[in-house]
Amino acid sequence: MDMSSGHAENHASSKTAPLADTNEPRWWNSVRVRFTLLLTLALLPWLFLTALETLATIDRNRDSQGQLADVVAANAVGEVGRTLEAGRLGLEAAPQLIADMGCEEGAAEVLGRLGVYQAMIIKDDSDVPVCQSPASLPSLEMINPDPFRAQDSFRIERGRLGETDVVVLQKLFPSSGRTYTLVLPEKLGLKDVLDVTLREGARATLTKPSGQAIVGTNTFPTPNEGAMDRVSDTEVSLLNYTNDLGEDRRVAVQFFRYLDLYVTVSRDLRHERKVAFMNPYTSILLPIFAWLVGFGLIWIGTQTMLLTPIAKIRRTSRQFASGKLGSRVDLSNSAAAEVQGLAYSLNSMASQLEERDSRIADNMDEKDTLMREIHHRVKNNLQIIISLLNMQERKAETEEAIATISETRARINAIAIVHRGLYESQDLRGVDLEPFVSRLVSTLSESLATEEAGISLTQSVESCILNADNAIPVALFIVEAISNAAKHGAKRGGAIEVIITRPSDASLQIDVRDNGCGVGDPTAMRGIGTRLMRGFARQLSGTLDYLDNAPGLTARLTMPLIDNEAQPFQVSRKGR
Repeated sequence: MDMSSGHAENHASSKTAPLADTNEPRWWNSVRVRFTLLLTLALLPWLFLTALETLATIDRNRDSQGQLADVVAANAVGEVGRTLEAGRLGLEAAPQLIADMGCEEGAAEVLGRLGVYQAMIIKDDSDVPVCQSPASLPSLEMINPDPFRAQDSFRIERGRLGETDVVVLQKLFPSSGRTYTLVLPEKLGLKDVLDVTLREGARATLTKPSGQAIVGTNTFPTPNEGAMDRVSDTEVSLLNYTNDLGEDRRVAVQFFRYLDLYVTVSRDLRHERKVAFMNPYTSILLPIFAWLVGFGLIWIGTQTMLLTPIAKIRRTSRQFASGKLGSRVDLSNSAAAEVQGLAYSLNSMASQLEERDSRIADNMDEKDTLMREIHHRVKNNLQIIISLLNMQERKAETEEAIATISETRARINAIAIVHRGLYESQDLRGVDLEPFVSRLVSTLSESLATEEAGISLTQSVESCILNADNAIPVALFIVEAISNAAKHGAKRGGAIEVIITRPSDASLQIDVRDNGCGVGDPTAMRGIGTRLMRGFARQLSGTLDYLDNAPGLTARLTMPLIDNEAQPFQVSRKGR
């Protein structure tokens, strides 16, 4: 038995469990990251110098962008002022043209000469339209108009023509009582202001001296705040201003005295900074592009020469650890020479391990054969002893001698069945309990002549692998329990049943049950069979209990199972 256990341990140690990969490298320790850091350090001086040059270029671009934007804004202010001044002069000349050409034709002529104006309306002193051009117009609504100026009866107001916001130029001629009105789209001049240079954050406004905005939103202080003291009425003034929203703005403004109106164009300086920064992008992008190219080369190179071959080596190493010694590392010529050398060493080691494992497997097979031969010879020797006992039984003259020889033969036969189960099993470490008990019960049925005595002998076994060291005491326990039941319990027409179950994964329960007359006090039983059963229970580190079936008696052995005995089971029932 010791040789079988040692053999099993050697065989188990030859199978190596897969190794867990507990040494995964951190990403920041990878070759890619380290090479990228080295490349970055190498390019830092170039990046630093390029950044200084870029900052200087940004300053120059910002200045040039600002100068260009000032010119565009000043031109826009002048254009708006000239358009409004042309409208005022057109209103001055309108009465004479209408007198010469008629009302509708004269109004159409004024609109044709001015070009950008949308409509002209003439009303009498009762505010009743006299004529208009074009002939079909929506209703005109004035929004919060101021009175006409006393010196020239002229005003510029905000209005709404139908659903469209418009700028309204009006002049009252006191001599005739007529009011001449020109309608201008509110977006006057914005197409010039929102030039590509000023398109983001640009605002254009027409503002009265009172601060009321006719067009747009007033983004500049009203005159009474003192900021307009620097505004000229002869040329465009350029000023910097921070509004109530905290925006830094550049303002182009001019006061048109004849119009009594401020024309203002402002832009957001943050947009200028953005444009100034975007223009020299080629200077800063060049080193960044070089860094990206270097990073790409490092990525591809490390992947081809290092990472992919190393991944193959790691994968093959895991296969080695799981017992697949036939695996080999197959690397392409693109792998680095050092990595190829490592792969060659690993393949050489694997070949040596495979050769050694083959020798060990041959030795183990040889030991298996020897162990099976030992168990077979022990079983044969026990059969010889049984044959000698059979001869001795035939010479015995007393019933007591015959019974003693029969009991001894049954015990030896149980041991022989254990050795037969060992050399016939796949694993020499244990015996499959189901066929072992079936064979033992069959042999006992013949030995005890239970069929001639009219006694039914059956078994119900939950299959598991029983350790070889425990198989013999279990077999002897079953022999003694069945013998006692046959002699003292079951009578003709009775039944004996062997039931083996596993109450838990760590225990085994053996019941030998009969339906005989039972006993009054099981603890008073002192026969040799009972003493042997108690001894086998102690040897198995188990307990022996007697249970009253009413009728009949059950001898129950409960024993622990060691680890290699805890196997999946299935129920098998056989009767004899």
